[in-house]
Amino acid sequence: MFTCQVCGADDQDAHTLTLSCLYNLSGISDKFRKEPDGSWSIRTCKDCRGNFLAILQYWVEGNFAEVDSRPDRNILVRVHGRTVMMNTQEWEAHTARRGEAGRRPHRLG
Repeated sequence: MFTCQVCGADDQDAHTLTLSCLYNLSGISDKFRKEPDGSWSIRTCKDCRGNFLAILQYWVEGNFAEVDSRPDRNILVRVHGRTVMMNTQEWEAHTARRGEAGRRPHRLG
């Protein structure tokens, strides 16, 4: 019997999900383990693996793509390796989550 690192359920069918990624996934969660070959792994139950695969399919089909040209979004922020445009309220929430409340943004325009 194994415990899922995502939901905590005990599952006989737990498997290790391994991801080859150049990004440091420990920044997303400390549940990811860095393997000697440079990949990242996490132990998951069947349901959590299925949820991950559904999200991956959704992403590959382009469903997370955003086109946003609102002029109030003029703050460039790197989030998980990509550039995200934020407005002032989103920036304040983002920096508060990171423990950096009060940090001033760099603005475009």
